[in-house]
Amino acid sequence: MIRLEPLAGERIKRFMAARGLSGPVRVQLRSAGCCDPALSLVFDDVRPGDLTQEIGGLMFIMEPDVYRLTGEVGLNLADDPTGAGFVLTPANPLTEWDGFAVTKLEDR
Repeated sequence: MIRLEPLAGERIKRFMAARGLSGPVRVQLRSAGCCDPALSLVFDDVRPGDLTQEIGGLMFIMEPDVYRLTGEVGLNLADDPTGAGFVLTPANPLTEWDGFAVTKLEDR
């Protein structure tokens, strides 16, 4: 479901520790609005039917419909001057821009 770059996992753990957060990280579709749909990361609770995957002490969750749409999602660090960004790259691209947009990890 998730292919996690080790440095991205370490950054997520540091983010959680700095804010006293725990719990799973959801990979979800972000509202398309006026632009193309994109994937985002948010701390969330496991819901009935969610797919789950534990990697290196982190729990990731995703709705089955999102997984069917995207396939495996690569989670990497972004080349971002703030050092807080991630790039989510689905095996099945949602748009021609997949793998370019930077997303931040959101608290609930």
